[in-house]
Amino acid sequence: MKTNILNKYSLVLLVTVLLGTGCTKDFKDINTNPVAYGPSSFDPNYTLTSAQLTYTGSIDFAYDTWRGNLIYSATMMQGFSTVISYWAGDKYLLNEGYTAAYWGNGSVGAYIEQVRPIVDVVEYAKGKPKFNNVYQIGRIWKAVIFERITDLYGDVPYSEAGQGFYTGNFTPKYDKQQAIYMDLLKEVEEASNGLNENGDAVTGDVIYNGNIPQWKRFANTLILRLAMRLTKVDENTAKTYVQKVVGRTMTENKDNAFVAHDVAGSRVTQNRNSQVLLGDGGQENYYVKWSKTFIDFLKNSNDPRLEKVAVTQLYLTEGGKAQNPSYVTTAAAQKGCLMEKI
Repeated sequence: MKTNILNKYSLVLLVTVLLGTGCTKDFKDINTNPVAYGPSSFDPNYTLTSAQLTYTGSIDFAYDTWRGNLIYSATMMQGFSTVISYWAGDKYLLNEGYTAAYWGNGSVGAYIEQVRPIVDVVEYAKGKPKFNNVYQIGRIWKAVIFERITDLYGDVPYSEAGQGFYTGNFTPKYDKQQAIYMDLLKEVEEASNGLNENGDAVTGDVIYNGNIPQWKRFANTLILRLAMRLTKVDENTAKTYVQKVVGRTMTENKDNAFVAHDVAGSRVTQNRNSQVLLGDGGQENYYVKWSKTFIDFLKNSNDPRLEKVAVTQLYLTEGGKAQNPSYVTTAAAQKGCLMEKI
């Protein structure tokens, strides 16, 4: 009896040892999905696409586009004018929720939807020859993102922004705007010079579809714009960078940088500006107009674009969204909205 019990225990012990050995041998390889992305197989092209798309507008019903770009920026610069009370920019009223919209919060806005993915692109692709062009384009696009942020808010987190995963620093310092601009100029110039037409294909690029010469022209044009921002604070630096890109910037319409949106996808894929201005959520379709300042400027300079960007008698009725098929494009008939300032 004792012998049988001992044999049973020996058998159980042997099976346990064998199972233990079988489970631990090559455990990591056996339990790793060979087709799943990981640290060694991640492709930053996908994240580049995300950063480009979210720059055109928040995924949350045009949150930052509506409040930051249109309600404030477009009206304060006298591009648009409106009689809707909550469009505060042309009335020079402070709405802190709207002015902070582009900055964002814990779920939407520039830092979480744009900065975080583009920093991931740059950090992951850095030092990897097979992603050199992705890295350089990532640096250029990062500059595009931060230029808009600092133009709106001045001193902002820049050098440490988006680095929480890599450094453990979740409270990035604020950098001075002048320092930000100087680094943006350096980054874009280095990135442009680092692009290689014979290098890696950039498959996640929805702006130029990986066309390297066009990215070079875009980068040089961005340098020109950055430099022109400095003309009143650092004229010598501005002049130096402008001279570097003379003859190397955009020259024709095919050089334009844009994302081709698709209305079929509604909030996910359609153009955020059009989404708002067509009244998807308010009265903007009828009560937001080109400003008198803008239209008068185009008229007084005989700008040929006036008939392309402005129309009158667009809607059949004040309260509806049905458009008039006989809208008027004649330049002389165009007129802008004048909003009395309070």
